[in-house]
Amino acid sequence: MRVWPLAAGSGLEPWHDHFQCLVEVTRTTESFDPARKTFVPRAEQPALYLCTRQASAEELAQAVREQ
Repeated sequence: MRVWPLAAGSGLEPWHDHFQCLVEVTRTTESFDPARKTFVPRAEQPALYLCTRQASAEELAQAVREQ
C-alpha cells in the first residue's frame, strides 16, 4: 500500500478539494492450476482510492481489510 497526500487546490474542480490523499492498494492473489497441481500467483492491477481524510498507511490498510 502506498499513500500520497494531496495538496489543497490540486484538483481541477472545486469539489476535488475535499480529497486529502490518494491510496494505491496492491493485492496478492493466487489461483489453482490443475495442470501443475499447485497455486500460482495471479497478476492484478493496483486499486486506487481517494480519501477524504489523512491517515497513516497502517490505518488505511486496516480500513481496507475491514471492507
